[in-house]
Amino acid sequence: MACGTIPTVADPQAKMTPEERYAWREQQPTALYRLYDEDGVLLYAGITYDVPARWRHHRRHKAWWPQVARKQLVWFSTRREAEEAEIHAIVAGNPLHNVIKNWASYKATYRVDWLHQRLKEHRLALRTPRKPRAKAKIAAYEQLEHQLRVLEDHTPRYSGYWSRWSGCGLWPAQAIVLATRYENGECPTCSVQVPCPVVKAMGEPYRDHPFYCL
Repeated sequence: MACGTIPTVADPQAKMTPEERYAWREQQPTALYRLYDEDGVLLYAGITYDVPARWRHHRRHKAWWPQVARKQLVWFSTRREAEEAEIHAIVAGNPLHNVIKNWASYKATYRVDWLHQRLKEHRLALRTPRKPRAKAKIAAYEQLEHQLRVLEDHTPRYSGYWSRWSGCGLWPAQAIVLATRYENGECPTCSVQVPCPVVKAMGEPYRDHPFYCL
């Protein structure tokens, strides 16, 4: 080493393949951060394993950065856990500057998919390889099956707009109506914002879930 030079620590990702880099990042402790203005309004929510680098990036590229008055960090063991918490933070917190994940259609789909997953988990917990099953368990299982079918009717669907209206058996006017409802995050059956009353009622037993979003 030449005299006077400063030793540097090699970037652990420098010699990794893209697949190795992705796997390495997935296993890093990752922070969910929320940025608030002086009035307590949530400006932005995101995740990162390198907080100082993320602050520098926001400072250089985000026009709203000078409004940030408070930062909140919550650390998770893996990126996957942080991603789940990030989506919930955006859907539930409505940050002003998260663009794509703030779309009404994205939030509506997330809420319905979240309930769908809870119902499926509940149904799986009732299954047993032993027969006959208790009548109460059979009744609960059948009720969950019914709720899953009903939920399908209250799930916003992308209709294909003009390009695929003929293939999905819809007239153009019908396709436009469904596409508009999807973009607005509306229930295709109740024509109100998701979660509609039917979805809310089905989600009531899961209100204590840490990522409850209905």
